[in-house]
Amino acid sequence: MNNRFILAVAGGVLAALLLAGGIYLIVSKAQNGAQAERQNKLALAADYMKQGEFQRALDLLDQLLVRNASDSAALKLKDQVIAAKKAADQAQQQKQLSQLEQQNQELRSSLSQLSTDLKSQNPTDLALQAQQATAVARAKEAEARAQEAAAQRQQAELEIQKQLAAQKQAEADRQAQLAAQQKAAEAQRLAALNAQERARQQKLNDLMSAGAKALQSGDFAGARQDFNNALGVQPNYAPALSKLARSYYLQDPTNSSNLQQAVQLANQAIAQDPSLWEPHLTLGQVYQKTELFDEAIKELKAAARLNPNDAEVLFELGNAQYRAGLYQDARSSYENCVRINPYVDNAYYNLGIADLTLKDSQSALAAFQFAAQIKPKDGRAQYRIGSIYLDKGDVNNAVSFLRNAVGDDPNSSLYQFRLGQAYYQAGTLDKSVASFKAAVALKPDDPVSNYNLALVLFEQGNASDALPFVQKAISTKSDVAEYYYLQGQIQEAIGNNNDAITSLTEAIRRNSKYVDAMVELGKILDDMKMYDQALNFLLNAASIQPDSIEVNNNLGNVYLHKELYSQSISHYKTAIAKKPNDTLMRYHLALAYIGSKQYTEAQAALSDLMKIDPNYWEAYHRMGEVLIATGDKADAKTILTQLLQRNPKYADKAAVEQLIAGL
Repeated sequence: MNNRFILAVAGGVLAALLLAGGIYLIVSKAQNGAQAERQNKLALAADYMKQGEFQRALDLLDQLLVRNASDSAALKLKDQVIAAKKAADQAQQQKQLSQLEQQNQELRSSLSQLSTDLKSQNPTDLALQAQQATAVARAKEAEARAQEAAAQRQQAELEIQKQLAAQKQAEADRQAQLAAQQKAAEAQRLAALNAQERARQQKLNDLMSAGAKALQSGDFAGARQDFNNALGVQPNYAPALSKLARSYYLQDPTNSSNLQQAVQLANQAIAQDPSLWEPHLTLGQVYQKTELFDEAIKELKAAARLNPNDAEVLFELGNAQYRAGLYQDARSSYENCVRINPYVDNAYYNLGIADLTLKDSQSALAAFQFAAQIKPKDGRAQYRIGSIYLDKGDVNNAVSFLRNAVGDDPNSSLYQFRLGQAYYQAGTLDKSVASFKAAVALKPDDPVSNYNLALVLFEQGNASDALPFVQKAISTKSDVAEYYYLQGQIQEAIGNNNDAITSLTEAIRRNSKYVDAMVELGKILDDMKMYDQALNFLLNAASIQPDSIEVNNNLGNVYLHKELYSQSISHYKTAIAKKPNDTLMRYHLALAYIGSKQYTEAQAALSDLMKIDPNYWEAYHRMGEVLIATGDKADAKTILTQLLQRNPKYADKAAVEQLIAGL
């Protein structure tokens, strides 16, 4: 409190004493009114609880407890509301779980019936329909998960909305209380002045009020005229100097002349009245614009110290700290800002960015969820939420939020690209292609978008369509090994083996430890019967990843084709140890045993294969040949006959019939 205010109060003591009786009557009536208001709020809170409006009930009770923390009736009712809310939440959760269980039960019943129907069908049809049943089951499970995720999202959004509403009301109440206090203090101050001084002060207040309104409406010239007139009434009046500084900054924060004027006037205001916070805010914003971050932080901290409840000051301080690389400090400032006023533009969004920078994705997710509720049509928060979910592997939520982001801004190539990734991970390749095509249309020279579009088209089986996009990626950025690897795969798929070899060689040239490219090149050379060249690449790959399934499987293939059976067997066994249920590798292992005339081992390998897949018909054919080679003609005839009975349309039926005829 400054000396001038103390003197004014002292001069008004007599008047205050004369009014004491009246004040007592007013306070007494106010107390009666407050008691009635308390009873009304308790009754209303109880009614809200009965209707299930728990948050509204808690908001009313919190207002009573802020005024009197020991209000026993409010405390008791609050405990009842919390207990009722918890019970209601648990009931809702149980209901959702019951619905999900019912869906799963229906799914199990459908699959059980399907299994019964399939028993009467032949093995080939059984295999096909088993695959179809699995696909149906996965689709229904995915749908159930999506429904559950949507319910959870809706519940989370409702909780955020309730919290925001409560914060908004609390801030409005605080601002109203502050305004009332300031108005009362100003009235008291004016009452203590003599008539002439009171008139002068009133004129000063009117000019400052008019200037503030003009400033708020963007009438900077009119605002400055009012503030300069205020300085005419009271020279060096610090609040007028502060507002003048603010007018120059807000009018054009990119204009160097405006910034100079703002700095000069803000410093003058501080010199006249060091207790003012606003000129420090202006200086902090100017220094931030000119990238003098240390000075900006110093001034904004001063503003926050003088006015700790101003959310804008804390937001600007967070911005300066973030740009200065003080990410933890920035997060703290943003958190304090949203605690006071969550509706400060970009405050929650910037908090989320600070959290991401600090690698705290869970806190970032919460911040972006609040940002999305505050500005539902701002795609940035939706994009960030979707990206976090995608990085966590939560594809359903990722697709939902990224789709919202694209809906808010369909012309963002970044949003389209990220949605394409989400669709890809969800296995919906058609939608993934559409999103990547949109990203490429918006940003044709982006190599990553072109590459991803080519990748998805290739996985769809559209190799010819994919080729131009991977070529575009390479022409834009030619030093990425993965681009050449994909180009090689595509060229191989469309039958251009020579071009594929060139591309894969380029991939290895850019990454000398690119095992996938070496394996792919080895496979092509093996198919072309260039076995020694294939071995060069595959053995190099084995030196980098000796336990790789792909490396050992393809080495087994090449050695099998070169009739080097012992090496082939060794590599197949290494691969199978890593992937025991791979039927093709087990079949090739059996061929290697047969080639080396190790019939006992071949018989064991084929038997294991048929246990894994009873419909692997080639295994029956080879088993018959092994049994014939070992002289067991009776068993050979049995198994070959069984093959034709179970699969009358076996592709090599004539060869099997010829074997049976010779037994």
